Amino acid sequence: DPAGRPTSYIHAERNPFTGKYIEMDLFRALELLEQLTGEDLIHVSELANEERLDWAANEARQAAERAIEIERWNTTPAEYRTSQKPEIYAERPEPAQLASARAWRKPSRDA
Repeated sequence: DPAGRPTSYIHAERNPFTGKYIEMDLFRALELLEQLTGEDLIHVSELANEERLDWAANEARQAAERAIEIERWNTTPAEYRTSQKPEIYAERPEPAQLASARAWRKPSRDA
């Protein structure tokens, strides 16, 4: 999320019968509603360490799994191959917004 919030909870809906595509940032709407009403509507808690994922480790896992798929494809005789050769998985750098989302804290109303 560009604003550094932990998420952009977006609801999107496409209706070909009406010819409309609607997208709503519900997280932002709730933030604004909290400011207007003073009610707590957004509740944020930290996940336990065992529930968290590490971006770099996840990317490395995906690359290793893809390498296994490629090796399996390479060692399968051509007449038994049922798909095209998998492409090498290019590990992606961690998106910058993840760091700001991890650091995000719900603003205090006392401020």
